[in-house]
Amino acid sequence: MISRTNIEQQLFNYVAKHGKSILVTTNGITLETVDEYSLQAEYKYIDTNDTSLSVVLYSERKTFVEALNIKKIADIDTLTPGRLVELYHEGLAEIICLVNLNYTYSLAFKKSGNVIVATNESNIKHAVPASNILETHDQYIDYTKRYYKLLDAYEN
Repeated sequence: MISRTNIEQQLFNYVAKHGKSILVTTNGITLETVDEYSLQAEYKYIDTNDTSLSVVLYSERKTFVEALNIKKIADIDTLTPGRLVELYHEGLAEIICLVNLNYTYSLAFKKSGNVIVATNESNIKHAVPASNILETHDQYIDYTKRYYKLLDAYEN
């Protein structure tokens, strides 16, 4: 059996050797080497000129391998978007929403217990009010648009 440390390095090397350190799995999940210590897995649900919505796991290699239960390189092709969503609900992954209004804006949503914390591109965080139910793709997109429209109205 391969040691956990060895599979971390093997996975990192495997992803890194594919052009530009990015690899797309058979289930459409993009794996990327972010730096020499970290990996990222992303599944884009929506990717248009106006909107992008993804679920993203970004972590150090050890946490990445453990969270996704990767024991051998072939396991990356069994990764599913559903597993990334489970990791979001566990507080390990994020939902990233980009919307194009006057500019392209983004919010990263991360669960912390029963609270969803949203972080904007200026790294300003806020708790999403409990009255805002965020379960569907459209709800994340609508929340992001409302947030930036309110922010724009407040600044002007």
